[in-house]
Amino acid sequence: MKNLALFLLLFFLVPKSFFAQAVELPKKSKKFYFYWGYNRGVYGRSDIHYHGPGYDFTVYDVEAKDLPEPVSKVYINPKKITIPQFNFRVGYHWKNNIYFSAGWDHMKYQSIDDQVVVMDGHIDKSASEKFAGVYDGQDVIMDHQTFLRMEHSDGFNLVKINIEKHFDIFAKANDRISLTAMTGTGPIFPLTWTNAILLGKHNDDRPHFSGLGISVFGGARLTFWNRVFFQYNLDVGYVNAWDITTRPKGQPDRAGQKIKYFQKMGVVGFTFDLRKSKSE
Repeated sequence: MKNLALFLLLFFLVPKSFFAQAVELPKKSKKFYFYWGYNRGVYGRSDIHYHGPGYDFTVYDVEAKDLPEPVSKVYINPKKITIPQFNFRVGYHWKNNIYFSAGWDHMKYQSIDDQVVVMDGHIDKSASEKFAGVYDGQDVIMDHQTFLRMEHSDGFNLVKINIEKHFDIFAKANDRISLTAMTGTGPIFPLTWTNAILLGKHNDDRPHFSGLGISVFGGARLTFWNRVFFQYNLDVGYVNAWDITTRPKGQPDRAGQKIKYFQKMGVVGFTFDLRKSKSE
């Protein structure tokens, strides 16, 4: 992840002329874009700290996975297209191929059931008769039904604001086809919608802004007729979610974890200009 982030940072700083020395590219008048697509995610291990009345403990190196929807008609059903892991973004061209954009990455996160993790901390009988005790580096089984499950499945929602740099690779005016590379970075505002099990009890699964993060991405866009495009992105990010809700609304129970992720996405989009150019 570090190597990819370094590459994307250097790519972001390289001047546009480096990519366009062999061809005189037309000036673009497109001022806005939007896209919609779907993603697959991979997560690094994370420590999860749980605390509330009568307990305070941490489980270490928790493994997790995403929860992709099987390929079916749900991806093209307008009433159900938000069920899979989706990506939505709108962007505005500022100047010199620099864009500002805002979007929503709907990812899904679930700890892996029945994994063995190390646990430190304490649980009082007032919190759980079954799991009461002092833990000091003991191995425990993260059973999803009776003990612990950390699941952001409605989901691990990332509200992102990016600054982007686009690089023209080539353009064929007659065929109206162009290829653009891009990279960008910006803050993440995680809106976790958490479906957790804590000491065998279920929470009420509601959305909650839970922390802060940052991401960097690189991608390529193939545009047809100067309007419709297909884009593929690779995105890495880090989220510090220190205020995850784990009990029904109004209760003080919270969890915190630092999540590293890698995401790949394929999207379809449209570019448009509120002010038509003379050449068009």
